[in-house]
Amino acid sequence: MILTDTPSEQGGSAQFLEVRHRGHGTAADCIRCGKDTGIGRFLSRKCTINAAWLERSLAATDLLAWMRVLLLEGDLATAEPKKLRHRLLHVAARLTRGGRRLHLRIFHAWPWRNQLVTAFRRLAALAARPVDLHVPDGPHLEGPRRHQLPRLSLDHTSPTPASDTPPIVCPVVVPIR
Repeated sequence: MILTDTPSEQGGSAQFLEVRHRGHGTAADCIRCGKDTGIGRFLSRKCTINAAWLERSLAATDLLAWMRVLLLEGDLATAEPKKLRHRLLHVAARLTRGGRRLHLRIFHAWPWRNQLVTAFRRLAALAARPVDLHVPDGPHLEGPRRHQLPRLSLDHTSPTPASDTPPIVCPVVVPIR
């Protein structure tokens, strides 16, 4: 049973109301994740300091969203920021140098070691992919030609992006004003 004060001429059907309600839930999830990354806690009474804090908090929210989409799979791909912080970002590891390189030595009994190593490998594969900006040919282009954005695939096993895969969709982050 659904009780609502939405008039039937504005879309009072059960399907419309459910879709509208789920949209509100998605926005509430984004706001809750933002509060977990620091949006809900301002540090100072000065507006400039709080503005800088807000920018960094929004950047952290965006980075976590992109990390979930591009690098993680399974339950970690849908995890809240608090769970990601305790499982992946607070790692029992040591950073060492050797042979002009940095090495992350992860404790062998760390429960999420394999997921973290997989995420780093996927990140390295994304960074190693060549970005091919090309200008399409054709008579439909007039004036200055514009470069098209590269198309990346979510398949992390192939070294080059596939040409027939859809582009990656940016996760939505709702800023709080």
